[in-house]
Amino acid sequence: VSSDGGGADSEPAKEMCTDGHCDEAVPDPSPPSNPPLATPPAFTQPPAVNPPPPPPTSADDLVTPSLSSGVGEEGGTNPDGCLAVSQEHTVLLSTDHMTDIDMFHNNLIIHKCESRESLLTTLRQTLHQLTSPYGVLLFLYSAILTKGVQLMKQEIADPHEPLIDRVHGHGGQSLINLFITGRAVTYVFDNDREIGGMKCFGIDKQPCVGFLAFLEHLRYCAVGSYLKNPNYPLWILASETHLTLFFTLELNLVAPETEECRARRVFSQYDTEDCGFISSHCLQDVMAALGLVSDIEYVEIMKTKLDPDVLGIVLLNNFLDEFYPDQRTKRTRQTHSFKVYHYNGLVKSNNTVAYKEGKACIEDFPNPSIVLDDSQISTCLQTKWRGIEIVWQDTVVPSL
Repeated sequence: VSSDGGGADSEPAKEMCTDGHCDEAVPDPSPPSNPPLATPPAFTQPPAVNPPPPPPTSADDLVTPSLSSGVGEEGGTNPDGCLAVSQEHTVLLSTDHMTDIDMFHNNLIIHKCESRESLLTTLRQTLHQLTSPYGVLLFLYSAILTKGVQLMKQEIADPHEPLIDRVHGHGGQSLINLFITGRAVTYVFDNDREIGGMKCFGIDKQPCVGFLAFLEHLRYCAVGSYLKNPNYPLWILASETHLTLFFTLELNLVAPETEECRARRVFSQYDTEDCGFISSHCLQDVMAALGLVSDIEYVEIMKTKLDPDVLGIVLLNNFLDEFYPDQRTKRTRQTHSFKVYHYNGLVKSNNTVAYKEGKACIEDFPNPSIVLDDSQISTCLQTKWRGIEIVWQDTVVPSL
């Protein structure tokens, strides 16, 4: 994703809450120790249970599956994975022989894997290359070859746009989305939209790793709920010039999507300008997409009720108050507190490359007139949690 490398698992994920404050929590996926054995019913065979995989014995065992997921995203031309590696006789481990970028490219070879097991085996054998000079390029080339160059060109809005920023060196949005979702689309909103007669491809599913942008605070873009609410509480944070990582162990932040959250997401698909309202002509389509009664007679009654001034628009808040009053009234003012961590791969940003720990609090209904923390990282996080405040270790705010 950047000069630090990166990738994300692309397994389909459940839809998540669009604001991070849902009441339901994600249960702990790890099985309890020594679970009691259930007695099978009479005259039936107990279901076959696959033995659990052996626990990782080293850091390599943890890194290899993650790298394979980053390389072998679904939907690519070579779904089992292609690895760009260097011929071993070039002594890739020696930095003395890696100063010539032309020599590096001249000695590249492509290893096409026939299965996920083959990909994992090859990664284990060549993992030392990915941690050597130009290792990030090897990982990048592997991901692009696995996806397929022609398929990437079809997904990128402007095929002439470079994948890597020429000034700051970080990955462009198409490259970031490729590693996060498996699709090299250019936009960060949910699903596809037609804007000015041109179809624009966005994020089509819940990713495992999320994405938040400081530019959203400046209203240059609007990140959709899919990227804001990933399957796991990890988010890539994008400043104007750099990418960092923010994560926590608090699984409640990625709780299952409620009906109100889903309604907000569907409503936003028709509110293409993010104005907080839709044309009344779209009301029937929104109601049908949400599984509400969408008969013409009933929709006309709702138009009259939701648009009493006959302005031709339906406000989001009025829509939610009408169809989801229970979920909106049961939310109470409360504060969530949890540990958070931030990683910045640039030494010059924090004097040392290390994880920065902090204590975060989220207030469900913050007072918009009171701003206690206007740091760049908090401003970026507030595009998802408006009421978030973080006290960082040693009171030093990390750089974004």
